[in-house]
Amino acid sequence: MPKGFPLPLVTITNKTLIPSSPLTAVFTGATAGIGSFSLLALAKAHGTSGHPLRVYLVGRNSKTATAIVDECKKVCPSGDFRFVRCGDLALLRDVDGACREVVELERGGRVDLLCMSHSSFSFTGSDDEKTETTEGLDSFLSLLYYSRVRFTTQLLPLLQKSTFPRSATVISVFGPNRRTEFFPDDLSLRDPGHYSFMNAGSVAATLKTFVFEELAKKSAGQVRFCPYFPGLVTETEGFKDEDLPLWFKVLWPVVRPVAKLLVGVGKLECGERVMFHLSGRFPARGLDRVDPELEVAVGSDGLVGGGAYRCDWNGELVSTTKEFETLREEGWAEKSLDHTMRVFEIIESGKLYTE
Repeated sequence: MPKGFPLPLVTITNKTLIPSSPLTAVFTGATAGIGSFSLLALAKAHGTSGHPLRVYLVGRNSKTATAIVDECKKVCPSGDFRFVRCGDLALLRDVDGACREVVELERGGRVDLLCMSHSSFSFTGSDDEKTETTEGLDSFLSLLYYSRVRFTTQLLPLLQKSTFPRSATVISVFGPNRRTEFFPDDLSLRDPGHYSFMNAGSVAATLKTFVFEELAKKSAGQVRFCPYFPGLVTETEGFKDEDLPLWFKVLWPVVRPVAKLLVGVGKLECGERVMFHLSGRFPARGLDRVDPELEVAVGSDGLVGGGAYRCDWNGELVSTTKEFETLREEGWAEKSLDHTMRVFEIIESGKLYTE
């Protein structure tokens, strides 16, 4: 097979797999962009299957949520699509509120898929300016990391009940292939010399890789975890932002067709490839091979079928760096989880996180 998984294989895998069993999904950040492309791909693949599909769409804007739900209902009329309001996805208390609503609505049920793509991005340079939430976390870093892990841990009991197919799936859309800038004594990047858009992304990717590995061990046979780089998706809403600088607005219409042709990933392909993480390519830790047509991926910890996978846009894997493996040797897998649970504990108690 050529490098990467051809789109026709991805599409037929999804169309065969997704309608095969009842499925309950939670999407965050799916009212626009990559999240909405992924939700629509799920709805299309499920189609008119006799098995029930239930989706909780977590976000701030009910108007945009209604629009994507209407689009999904056209291709999946039997689907049950529910909007769950979350005031600020960067605030852990708001995340907790959304998770409580999902748990209550499920009434002891399960979640088979958690797909998270909420974030923020700007070309104006404002992303290099630290903006703290009222809980003491950097807003950008929380969107990329803390709130996503909080969604995961709060919904983990429901995820661990999944049997679709044989396990649940957690997808976090944000590239794990960031340069390894890591500050062990300043994980919150409070030193102004440490903070930047790139460094925040690097710290988030590093912590998430380690924590997903630890959660994969704790959920062996039950949940697989996939931080995913979607490639250059040229049709996302971010490229239409009114606040983009004038130079970008002038240059992008000229560059876009070339970028789309050479390295771009279309919105339909993007959605299909996100949903491909439900396949047997990425099994939960300890499970036997479930699809003879798909090679089992190597986990980020080096174990075949390890349960946590750093995924590239085409279904291949993103290898860890030498610097990353040095952090592993220094015990940062366990330290990352301990750090994250401490952050959660402090904020749960009503205190401001200041470390």
